[in-house]
Amino acid sequence: MNDIRRSILWVVFGFSMVMLWDQWQVANGNPATFFPAPKPAATASAPAATGAATPMPQAAGATPAVTPGATPPSGAAPASKSERFTVTTDVVRLTFDTEGGSVVGAEFLQHAADAVDGKQTPARFVLL
Repeated sequence: MNDIRRSILWVVFGFSMVMLWDQWQVANGNPATFFPAPKPAATASAPAATGAATPMPQAAGATPAVTPGATPPSGAAPASKSERFTVTTDVVRLTFDTEGGSVVGAEFLQHAADAVDGKQTPARFVLL
């Protein structure tokens, strides 16, 4: 019975080592061994010096690529700018960013500061 357990443990250990090695290869910039990303399609040669760009063919249902400085196609909504808003209570002030819904600022409003001359004064304590 112990031989079966030991064999199963060796198989799990070996599989773990192979997966760890594969992720190490990916972290060092090499392609993955088991599920490599598909290679990008070869692009056509550069267009002539006329300055006009030729559109790339796209698969059905694919979203078009956006280039910096290009105007969005008609009917497309422009990208929204991130906004920050602040929520303040009597104890804490939090600042949120609408892009990603992340907290970008936090501070305690009435945190007791270090003792100065034997007195503790409430002061702001900035966390983020």
